[in-house]
Amino acid sequence: MSQCDIPPSVLFKMGDKINELSPDAIFWTGDITPHDMWNQSVDHVIRYSDYLTNYLNGNLADWATYVIDGNHDFGELINSMDFREGNRDPIIDHQAITWKQWFTEESMAEFVQNGFYSQRFKTSDGRVHEKVRVIAINTEACYYYNLYLLAEMSDPGNQL
Repeated sequence: MSQCDIPPSVLFKMGDKINELSPDAIFWTGDITPHDMWNQSVDHVIRYSDYLTNYLNGNLADWATYVIDGNHDFGELINSMDFREGNRDPIIDHQAITWKQWFTEESMAEFVQNGFYSQRFKTSDGRVHEKVRVIAINTEACYYYNLYLLAEMSDPGNQL
């Protein structure tokens, strides 16, 4: 584990506190892989994503959850997300399966295409807020280590 990463015990204590507070929603904002970029790989990222996904499903399933990857959640250092048309990201493809319970059909289609989405805000008690949207941005679109951005300089994936 890198110096800036937390031990699993912090996750477990956080989960206990979340359950105690009964939140309207949980926002998972990514960067769940250790910050040991020299060890990054697609399998490495998927392993950590699955660990947290399984934890949330097993311990925090009562709460509305909104998820998005962080800039460290895309595999090999420098080999980041390629937004050019026709390119698929294996991590996004995997998460489309493991995260499906947290997406609407529309937001899933957006997420699978380029790793970002928006959807109406639905709270843990089932209320849908028609005038409020959760907007989950793919930060790989502005990550300076993502050299694929040199191939598509303006708004990759038409995110903005």
